[in-house]
Amino acid sequence: MNPVDPVGINPAEALVAVLGVDDFLSGNIKLTKGARDRAAALDHEIDRGVFSAMRGEPEAVPEIPLDYREVGAQLERAKQGDREQVLTFQRAFANEDPALAAQVQTFAARVIRYLDERYPRRTRTGIVASAAPPSGVEMARFKRLWAVATDPLHVVEALGRGNLSRDMVRAVEDLYPTVYAAIRMGVLKAISRTKARRAAWTPPRSLDLQLRTLMQADTTNPQLQAEIDAMPPPAAAATARQQGHASDAGKDLQTTGQRIATH
Repeated sequence: MNPVDPVGINPAEALVAVLGVDDFLSGNIKLTKGARDRAAALDHEIDRGVFSAMRGEPEAVPEIPLDYREVGAQLERAKQGDREQVLTFQRAFANEDPALAAQVQTFAARVIRYLDERYPRRTRTGIVASAAPPSGVEMARFKRLWAVATDPLHVVEALGRGNLSRDMVRAVEDLYPTVYAAIRMGVLKAISRTKARRAAWTPPRSLDLQLRTLMQADTTNPQLQAEIDAMPPPAAAATARQQGHASDAGKDLQTTGQRIATH
């Protein structure tokens, strides 16, 4: 695992995370002001959600229904370049910057391919082969993947509920790498914030196991410990951000929100 790198969330990635690939697949994609605003502030939502999760008070993330057969049919249509799926996307992004629209479409297509490659397909043998339902284990695995693919913040909620699994973490890292980086950074911030209030604080055993799952660290290794120790106290971090904003005023640097808002 690479060190935490606070590069910011990729704007196209943020929009796909917020809009949800379920709507891309169903041809129901809508780019509303609310979706745009949430994408622009996704890093702040992650920080808040991680802190709440570590306190055992996870913020609820809407459950996306999974109709196994319908999703399979949608994935097949996507592979064939379904015209309605494409037209719906084009209408939603008709007034957007073409470069951003192309990035969003490419990113969504990558997530959809990932789902299609892992969609459990079984065939019942016989004189005429026919589709067979997946096993309970296969269905549970795909359901966890579907939850992360449609909204990566399900990982944060699972952390708070104590049911985060390694396959969910691998999925969010594969599908939404800069979102995953922001979640990891959110953990470091939350630990720093908690230890600033209680210097001797250590996470309880159950939370420790979940955090190690999220950070993909079997132990609190030297690298991870160094990253935790390097996090400034909350007050110092706020001051540093203010100074950074002032010094960067003339530079070509943009936050996730600014990049989305200016496209």
